[in-house]
Amino acid sequence: MTGDSYMRKNVRRVLSALLIIAIYHSLPAESETPSTAGFVIRSEAYAISGRTREGIVRAFLGTAEGKTFETKDALETFAKARAQRLENLRIFKRSSVIVDYSAEDSSGNPVPVTLRTTIEDGAKFVPIPYAFYNSNDGFMAGMIVNAPNLQGTLQNLTVVSLYSAPPDENDALRWADPNFMLLAALSGIRAYHAELGLTASAMRTNVTTENRGIEESEFEELAGAFSASVAVQIAESVKNSIKLRVGGSPANTILSVNDPEYLSYGPIDFFAEAEDTVTRDTINWKGNFREGSKASVRAGYRYAIPTEADSTKSLSCGAEFSEYQIAGTRFNPSFRVGAKGNTGNPDLKAAQVARGIRNSGIKGNAVAYANATLQTRLFRAGHAEFHLAPIADAIVAYAPDDPDYEWDWGVTAGGELLVFLDNAKSLPIKLGFAYDFRPDSRVNDKRYEVDFSFSLTY
Repeated sequence: MTGDSYMRKNVRRVLSALLIIAIYHSLPAESETPSTAGFVIRSEAYAISGRTREGIVRAFLGTAEGKTFETKDALETFAKARAQRLENLRIFKRSSVIVDYSAEDSSGNPVPVTLRTTIEDGAKFVPIPYAFYNSNDGFMAGMIVNAPNLQGTLQNLTVVSLYSAPPDENDALRWADPNFMLLAALSGIRAYHAELGLTASAMRTNVTTENRGIEESEFEELAGAFSASVAVQIAESVKNSIKLRVGGSPANTILSVNDPEYLSYGPIDFFAEAEDTVTRDTINWKGNFREGSKASVRAGYRYAIPTEADSTKSLSCGAEFSEYQIAGTRFNPSFRVGAKGNTGNPDLKAAQVARGIRNSGIKGNAVAYANATLQTRLFRAGHAEFHLAPIADAIVAYAPDDPDYEWDWGVTAGGELLVFLDNAKSLPIKLGFAYDFRPDSRVNDKRYEVDFSFSLTY
């Protein structure tokens, strides 16, 4: 090998080694950590105007300090979800959750931020006097006292006093034989991962048992009932609720009986009920509109001891689905479909799920129904918002032991006037009217229903 070729070969070797060294040093060292962009919630700040306790809200929402997010969008989505949980409680006048990016030390990685929660409480005590007429219950007057967010605990206390003059078979009001009721309900009691609710009621009533609008018996009673419910979160947006209810009539008088078979419906000396419901609820409130869906399935058992009939036992079940959409700024269309059934005596008030048909206008052991509503925002006046909702309903019922109406059905239409009060969001005022389009052969009662209440239909 000549000297020139040997030198060229060594030069090539040196150049190759230098190239390998340059490539190696251009790679990141193994000990280096790649830069990771993101955000971390360094602290939470609460600004509360009113009685709400900060510790209660923190326990309800869960701690956010130390949570990290890869992107700003993920962080903002988290804040909006927390704000929506507060809005869905329907107990605050206003609430918000925002991200404050103005941290003093922003050189770190991820970037530290502060989560700021603002709450403005509504009135502590909202008395609502009322007087109105309802097709099923007659003239009603009384007072609803609502204490939302009781003592800042996120619990709701509602007390209802009621005087009513019930209608007779001709819709004439029985002023000389009125009904009285007192009811108290406490909800939103949170213990560990469960939510509890308690309700107690006492009443003195004149009760008419009707079979498709035809009076079968009448009695007076002094009655009371107590119920307790517990709901446990079993998955995201899914709850399992168990409700127990007991009650009875310690004093009653049977006034008339047209068919002794209907004495099994009352008066009732004692009853006990148990019901288990699984619900998937993804509904979010946007102002006074709702968006999302809700599905539930339930099963129940009831045992009762009538005063003048043999004891009764029945199993019940049901399923329901409702959907809500927001269309623009004024419309909130929704629908509900469902089915329910029970063993034993047929349900004499199966028409409760159909607006426009009196509650006792249809009976059945199996019932399927559908409701449609177009909630429309009209205007705002002061601290109240007014809505009008055209409605349409349909129902089918099956009563295998009924000799005349084994199958029954109905179609109705009408409208509801809704009033939402800023200081009592959980108690919307509803005035509804709907008309029954069934043929004459299937209507044993009036062809319309007037409904007044402090709750939405579904």
